[in-house]
Amino acid sequence: SLYDTAYRGGYARRLTLTYQFPDGQIMTIDSIRPPGAVALLEDSGYVIRVDTLYTMGGMDAVRMDSGDYVRLAAEGPEAAYVVHFPIVHQDQLTDYLRYTGLIRIDSE
Repeated sequence: SLYDTAYRGGYARRLTLTYQFPDGQIMTIDSIRPPGAVALLEDSGYVIRVDTLYTMGGMDAVRMDSGDYVRLAAEGPEAAYVVHFPIVHQDQLTDYLRYTGLIRIDSE
């Protein structure tokens, strides 16, 4: 899905890709522009974990856990990228991240 959300007197654009595991659990990947608009995802139910380093799309990512999801967030110069991964599948998280990549397409 692609939609705009009011943000600081303007708007933030959010692209969300959704993947469903065979057991029905949902993983989402968000691209949010501008990068500061990642604040729209504020949720007090997450706790930052610093015991493991992650890379997503070639960028360092921070991990936050809730009771149901692992959230990984990375910030690039033009957008923030966030993966919401079901905690019941967290043993597969690193494998899935290996396949993440970003492709920039210029409209020139």
